[in-house]
Amino acid sequence: MQTATEATGAGAIVAVGDALGSPDHRFSDDCLVFAGMGDIHIHARDDVSEAETYKEDFTTAARAALHGGVVHVADAAFSLDDQAGTVTADIALAIPTIIGARLRMPQLDLDAYRLTAEALSGLVPPATAPSGTETASGEIEPPLFDITAALDQVIYRGEPARKVDAHVEIRGNRLSLRHVGIGALLGAQLEIAGSVDDYGTAPRFDLTWRGTLPDTDRMLDYAGLPRFTHGAIGAARLSGRAAGTLREASLSGFSLDMLGTTITASGRVAFGDDLRFDFPQWSLATPDIGRLVAVAVGSPYRPMVEIQASGVFRGDAREATFRGDLSIGGMPLSGELSSTLDGRPRIAASLQARQELRLARWLPAAPASGAAEAVQAWATRATPERAADWPSVLKGFDGTISLTAPAIAWGPYTMSDFAFGARLQNARLGVERLSGTLEGAAVSFSGTIDATRSPVALSLDGSLRDINVPRAIAIAHTANDFGTDDLAVAIEGRLSFLDLALRAEGETLEALDGQTYAVTPEVCVIADSSGAIGLGGVMGGERNTVHVVSATGVENWPTMGKDEVALRLAGRIALHLGPPRSLKAAD
Repeated sequence: MQTATEATGAGAIVAVGDALGSPDHRFSDDCLVFAGMGDIHIHARDDVSEAETYKEDFTTAARAALHGGVVHVADAAFSLDDQAGTVTADIALAIPTIIGARLRMPQLDLDAYRLTAEALSGLVPPATAPSGTETASGEIEPPLFDITAALDQVIYRGEPARKVDAHVEIRGNRLSLRHVGIGALLGAQLEIAGSVDDYGTAPRFDLTWRGTLPDTDRMLDYAGLPRFTHGAIGAARLSGRAAGTLREASLSGFSLDMLGTTITASGRVAFGDDLRFDFPQWSLATPDIGRLVAVAVGSPYRPMVEIQASGVFRGDAREATFRGDLSIGGMPLSGELSSTLDGRPRIAASLQARQELRLARWLPAAPASGAAEAVQAWATRATPERAADWPSVLKGFDGTISLTAPAIAWGPYTMSDFAFGARLQNARLGVERLSGTLEGAAVSFSGTIDATRSPVALSLDGSLRDINVPRAIAIAHTANDFGTDDLAVAIEGRLSFLDLALRAEGETLEALDGQTYAVTPEVCVIADSSGAIGLGGVMGGERNTVHVVSATGVENWPTMGKDEVALRLAGRIALHLGPPRSLKAAD
């Protein structure tokens, strides 16, 4: 029986029978026709070092296989520079040719291959050709390599990346990453997908990624990326998309969660020594900015306020600037913030409030009682749960601040047309302007707040003009009614203080060891009516108040140092003994 085949232009057998028409080729009766064979055990290699070019490589093995009718190679154990592995491959004879491979290796040491850009360029085809069955020069489109790899460990830059699985496609000079997963690199889990054009010459990438980093600081150092902080970041999660080159890329859908803060960004980034970034869309949200501030300035963590910000964020390796809207503790603001990124931070802030600012989240509760009780309330005030330790914060950076608001409110007190300007240098805040209208009175002050001292010292000079006296008495919750049963007096009118000085600092104690100690609510002291005179159970004070009790009454001496006390006591004793006398010895 005679058999014939009908074939398509691509060479595929579509029918077998006795009456299929005139055959294109007639085989002799002693010839057997089979489908493409598979060789499940071959040995081929890619000798990048070119030390053993006499051995069979994948190119010569593939040509020999196709010439002999072998279209499938499988389960071939190999050794790549003493790095063992297995591979299964399938070859589809079509246009373009499709070569599928499944690679399995226990370890791949990429550090063993240090290819220069010139060497890598010589190993890959030219830039990606236009789509179609033929290139612009008329050459057949390059084959498609569809590779699935499972690697127990990949060594790169001296660190092992474990449990690496990848599905990639290579056609010409285009690398498509269907999926690349890294189970653990410095503890991090990473997933990457996308494409890289001209990967062997001038790579142009379009990649999406997501990852979980238990140690962000270590990963930044590993990747050779700059760090803009003065403390440890710790764990982080990130995701996004980047498209561009190794010099510049556009970023979209970027999201970073770290230190209890979520940051999103879209824009452009330039890499290398001339690092620059420009994000027209940028946002930050955190229920507590304290952790981020502590890491940024290198200070201990203390709880602070909720922050939300959105706007434009741009800068370089030396300085960054934000311009847009932000909410601090629920209070809306807008303006510009900038900070240096190298060395001690220097921050400049120019902010405007669109509505009344309420300071209850920032400051202790305002006293709401009479004048005498108000002083006691301030002395024993409670700190809000989210209030910042501002003295510690001020020690962490230098800078300038400008803040304006239609009004600020603190308890029952409201100051309208508020304006504040100050300059911070080495924990000393120079207040250049503090002005507004408080219950109808014009307020204007300038001075310093010194956070280098413990407790913080405040010195302000200025004026209060046109104080409405009845209104001021009412605010103090005191009756405007003075005098006796026979004569009652109410005060009316306005009052101005043109040269007003405000001084405030916590009580301190100079002890016998010559050291000055801050007297805080946590410190136990020995005191008399003049104040603290010694640290309880620790050390006496350098200054004392003496009361001399005699038959004629009590003499109160002013507070003085111990040396002066000793001299005065010695003088009193000498005076009591009387004038000096001459003594004559008896015969």
